[in-house]
Amino acid sequence: MDGGLRDNYGVENSLRFLSHMQKWIEENTSGVLILQIRDRMDGGWENPYEYDDLTGNSTKPFFLLQHNWYKMMDYFQGDMENYFMTNTGYPVQKVTFEYIPSTEENKAALSFHLAEREKRDIAISLDSKHNQDNFRKVSDLVNPKDKLAGNNPLSP
Repeated sequence: MDGGLRDNYGVENSLRFLSHMQKWIEENTSGVLILQIRDRMDGGWENPYEYDDLTGNSTKPFFLLQHNWYKMMDYFQGDMENYFMTNTGYPVQKVTFEYIPSTEENKAALSFHLAEREKRDIAISLDSKHNQDNFRKVSDLVNPKDKLAGNNPLSP
């Protein structure tokens, strides 16, 4: 079982790797930067699954589970990340980039083949305020202006 069903963003694998490599990371690095690329925004509990017909009413249990699965996964993995990041012996920073479609109807399909319109929509999403702020954050973490002052660029 997986193919994204249990860990769509690799959080569990990343934390297992970091935990296994903890001693080496503490001895050889100034910390860890986790980059996450998401195909949807985090959270979304404020957008419930809605239906308005007989078919929707009869299939609601299945689609409700499907609709909330990623939200439950995000919630659980967020807890795991917070626990790990506050209990590790080295600084960990996480920066998330998100695909935010220009309109819900035109969002890119999750497949290996993307139409030109979908490619443009993804490229436009890179210019969102959220993603641009995070590009700057990564740049500041990797190339700190005060590198010569000896400050740790990955300090929280």
